[in-house]
Amino acid sequence: MIAMINLKSFSQNVAINTTGTAADNSAMLDVSSTSKGFLPPRMTTIQRTGISSPADGLLVFDTDTKSLWVFSTTWNEIGNGAGFSLPYSGSSSDPGKMFSVINTSASGGAAALYGRSSAGGSNIFTLYSMGVWGDNSTGIGVMGTSNNIGVLGNSGNAVNGIGVKGVNSSDSYAALTGENNLSGGGVRGVFTGPQNSFGYGVIGETGKNGNTGVAGKFISNNPADPTNTLWALNYGSGAGLTVTMNNGQNAQAAIEVNHTGTGKLLHLDGVNGSFDVNNNGNTTTSGTLTVKGNKGIVRNSTSAQMRIETLNATFSGNVALNPLASTSFNVFFTTTFSSPPSVYIGNIVTDGSASYMTTCIKNVTTTGCTVVIRNTTSSLLALTTSTWKLIAIGAE
Repeated sequence: MIAMINLKSFSQNVAINTTGTAADNSAMLDVSSTSKGFLPPRMTTIQRTGISSPADGLLVFDTDTKSLWVFSTTWNEIGNGAGFSLPYSGSSSDPGKMFSVINTSASGGAAALYGRSSAGGSNIFTLYSMGVWGDNSTGIGVMGTSNNIGVLGNSGNAVNGIGVKGVNSSDSYAALTGENNLSGGGVRGVFTGPQNSFGYGVIGETGKNGNTGVAGKFISNNPADPTNTLWALNYGSGAGLTVTMNNGQNAQAAIEVNHTGTGKLLHLDGVNGSFDVNNNGNTTTSGTLTVKGNKGIVRNSTSAQMRIETLNATFSGNVALNPLASTSFNVFFTTTFSSPPSVYIGNIVTDGSASYMTTCIKNVTTTGCTVVIRNTTSSLLALTTSTWKLIAIGAE
């Protein structure tokens, strides 16, 4: 049986077919058939790679790889019917998607693209359906590097949408970790809503499923680090830190500070600011409350700030006092008052016959006072070393 094939040439255009159809003007060689294909040269891999100075665009079929290969600077496999041949590297410029894979399943574990960099996977099966699933036994599942944004998660306008979610099933690590190797922040939350709108840069939440925990935890692991573990920097007119308690009488404290070191439990330092207690004004402490250089602060009915000071007044020596005779000595306050305070005599600490006599305070100034001891009995009395407790209350 002999098949008749028409071979026609029209002004340098060659057509090969069985119908006599002229070659297309855009083709130098136009081969057409509805029952037969085009068979390129067939050779082994050694024969293909042994071709001397192959021209760009040279096409052969490799009988070892069972695939077509085209030469363009180097040999590139077109495909063998099983998808991409690895390793694969390519580049292009396109304003749209460079590579698109769509998985219409919403079942847990369904992914449009699955990538793993290690031989063994993490053995974690997710309940979510994913666009991209990066799996790794010990390294990083998905990593984005950039001088601008490495990974961007955008939930759109969904009311309960989540841009980026980290899920952790371990007791000793975090669901989401932000790490910075320079001097910036590890995690940064920025609210970029429209003007006059209200939002949060970072939200920490716990107890949603009836569990217990801390909404935010900050750790400083360097014992020699003098900086603050938590720093609130405010350029607005509001408070740097606000704590709102919504559970009424069940609240243990609005702010609880547990400190086992030797430093200060609470340090407030401001240039023009003040410390205000705007609720019932009660301040309770089981330890020492130190204000303005160990000076106790009390409040009276006036607007003046008052200070209370206790001190010992000691008479040293041995003196014989006749009836109605007196002796005196001066006592100085620890810190000067702004005006002469009121001074009261408290208990006798050391009694050198002082309890038989009358004691009074005279000549009170901003820096001290005079203690006078008088023998009001009808007998001669000997006064030896005695100590009284004095209380001074005056304007700071």
